Amino acid sequence: MALVYSGSSRLAPGTKWSLSPTLSAGWVLTEENFMKAFPVLDFLKLRASAGMINADYLPGDNVWTYYTQSYSQAGGGYAFGSGYDAPMYGPVTLGQMAAVNPGHEKAYKFNFGFDAVLFKNLNIEFDYFIQQRRDIWVSGNGYYSSLIGFDAPYANEGQVNQHGFELSADYSKQFGNVTFNLGGNVMLYKNSIENMAEEPRVYDNLVQTGNPLSSTYGLIAEGLFTSQQEIDNSPRQTFSTVRPGDIKYKDVNNDKVVDANDVCKIGYSTACPELFYNFHVGAEVKGLGFDLMMQGVGRYSAVLNTKSMYWGLVNNTTISQYVYDNRWSPANNDANAIFPRLSSNSNANNYQTSTYWLRDRSYLKLRHVELYYNIDKALLAKTRFIDAAKVYLRGVDLFTFDHLDEVDAASYGATNPLTRSVVLGLSLTF
Repeated sequence: MALVYSGSSRLAPGTKWSLSPTLSAGWVLTEENFMKAFPVLDFLKLRASAGMINADYLPGDNVWTYYTQSYSQAGGGYAFGSGYDAPMYGPVTLGQMAAVNPGHEKAYKFNFGFDAVLFKNLNIEFDYFIQQRRDIWVSGNGYYSSLIGFDAPYANEGQVNQHGFELSADYSKQFGNVTFNLGGNVMLYKNSIENMAEEPRVYDNLVQTGNPLSSTYGLIAEGLFTSQQEIDNSPRQTFSTVRPGDIKYKDVNNDKVVDANDVCKIGYSTACPELFYNFHVGAEVKGLGFDLMMQGVGRYSAVLNTKSMYWGLVNNTTISQYVYDNRWSPANNDANAIFPRLSSNSNANNYQTSTYWLRDRSYLKLRHVELYYNIDKALLAKTRFIDAAKVYLRGVDLFTFDHLDEVDAASYGATNPLTRSVVLGLSLTF
């Protein structure tokens, strides 16, 4: 059990200090007599922890003005004095309103897990965790109308619930001259926004409360228009003038118009996947061995909006050969073309975030593979100064299995390309 009383200079007067209690407990069951009936279980420990942590996260990292009333003075105004040469004072206006009853952001955490060893060679670890983050600082625009005449104050009213699990297993065994190891890890993480001080929405599809953080929002695409008649018989699309070959969007709210009110949740987060996993395998016999590790993610989205690669001819940018070769054209009037028509001007209709550009970004990547040979120590002893030597051929990030064409899902959107390497080396220990 721990009771931590801490303060932060970043917080408002009267709220700087807080108490963060935590409690943890463990029980090694294999030390109990009744566990002797399970000889395959060499070790088993149950553990649990719970607590509340205070944090000094601030809205926009604004250290001072979120809790004090700010004022600003405009330039220009009235001159004073008999000669009208005194300083001119502009009008003083009220800035963003001060937050009411500011406080700490709080995280309520719970974890349950176990560690186990079976058959003397299999190690297993499992954790299930729950976290509720409350009093998160959010914009107060949803609580106030524009009739107040000022910028709405921040409010620490946000709440996000999170839960998930992590499971890992490792097995190693000696079979005669062969040493073998195998293992893996998987983690699934989910969250939902319980409160974000969201303003009332006209349509249910616009509501973000209840969805995961950083969800992808956009329009639902229904293919490409193939004729002017199809355009005339469809709900009016308002982003730009629509022609055959342009993307056709669904009228989600059934008001006969396609506009920003038809945006809805269309995918997972593009910032962080919900599922992580990896596995490794290795073996060695008489000094010759190999190691391999693969890593992957799932429940992960990508929006193909990279200029000059997928979105071309925007602000005079170029276009990739891949998009050019797979575009819709009058000669190839195919509603299932991979990309919409190209035009010499920017096309706001086609470059909306939508399911047309949404892709599954899950992947499985070969992160590391190595073939090596440990030179016999009896031979090294003759040198009298080399204790160990290993010759190896190592590959890093050699290939990826994913759902994206032309790009690597593991590095899509990165400012620097992901490099591959193959290294032939010699490692010496003196």
